[in-house]
Formats: sequence, structure tokens, C-alpha cells
Amino acid sequence: IETGGMFDRLVENGFDEDYRAGLLHLKGQPARSTRRILKRMNEEWNLPIVVFLDGDPWSFRIFASIAYGAIKTAHISEYLATPSATYMGITADDILAYDLPSDD
Repeated sequence: IETGGMFDRLVENGFDEDYRAGLLHLKGQPARSTRRILKRMNEEWNLPIVVFLDGDPWSFRIFASIAYGAIKTAHISEYLATPSATYMGITADDILAYDLPSDD
């Protein structure tokens, strides 16, 4: 979960208990240790990794660092990247399809 506000709201609403889900706050660009634990949870426990983001351009960069690795850590991406991670958030297509407000 990208932001503290989204994380807090999901916890307050009992999402983790209702869906037996582990929630992890990314705190913006996730640290190496965060990316490593996500990869290990996926590979060792066979848990799906769903990355909940707010849909701005920076969010896609955050998702890419989790799924494919970051440039600065390219030499250790095999230990940090989780290619099977799934993006969950608003996309540009959603803004058009649902006539959502944008910053224009």
C-alpha cells in the first residue's frame, strides 16, 4: 500500500481481517528490505502480491521497482523483484471510462 492514508483506512475498515490479508505500507518508494520481504512472501509462501497504488505517474514507477526492479539495484534484482506482482489502482483508462476528475 503506497500511502499511509490508504493503509490506515484499510486497517480501520477491517480489510485485513475480513480477507485474511497481510497489509504492508510501502511508505512511498519501497526500501530494499521491503522489496525483499515481498519477494520472499511470494516465492516461499506462494502468496500473491497485490500492490495498491493511487494512480499518479510516480505510482507506476513504484510498481515497476517492485515487479521488475530499480535501476540502482539492477545488479541484485533477482533478489528483490517480484515479476508476478499485480498492480491495483486507478489507471488513465479508468479516468476516461468513468469520467473521473483529473488535474488537467
